[in-house]
Amino acid sequence: MANDRDFSELTAGLDRAASDLAPAARQHVRTIGDQLDAIARGDFGSVFQDAHDDVTLEIFAPPEFPFLRTARGADELNKAIVHNFGAIADQRPTIRETFAEGDTVILFGTETGKIKETGRRYHVEFVERFTFRDGRLAALRIIAAHYAEP
Repeated sequence: MANDRDFSELTAGLDRAASDLAPAARQHVRTIGDQLDAIARGDFGSVFQDAHDDVTLEIFAPPEFPFLRTARGADELNKAIVHNFGAIADQRPTIRETFAEGDTVILFGTETGKIKETGRRYHVEFVERFTFRDGRLAALRIIAAHYAEP
């Protein structure tokens, strides 16, 4: 599963963004980069091992994505991550902009890939907000919509 993901543009964008940030925000961005590297390798067990026990996930995406859209707690989050990344293939996300201040990191980007269940290709724009508490992930909110050429 890991070999059909190419997160190189995503992690390169995070590396570039981290170099200009204050130390705390830089660490949060690097933590996200480490988590995404683990997903790219298919190492889902270590992705959110340092997340808070009450971590939350909310996903707002087009209905054709067969995602688990909410999760509360580390176990539910892990199940959602394994399920959701297992539902898509040929995933190619790219970061357009990163905002990081205090305990919040927001990623703006695009992603292409394929929904495994239907074989349908997709191209979405996304906003992902990561909220940290005491240096650990507390919440993740993802909003994705079909990409429309300007």
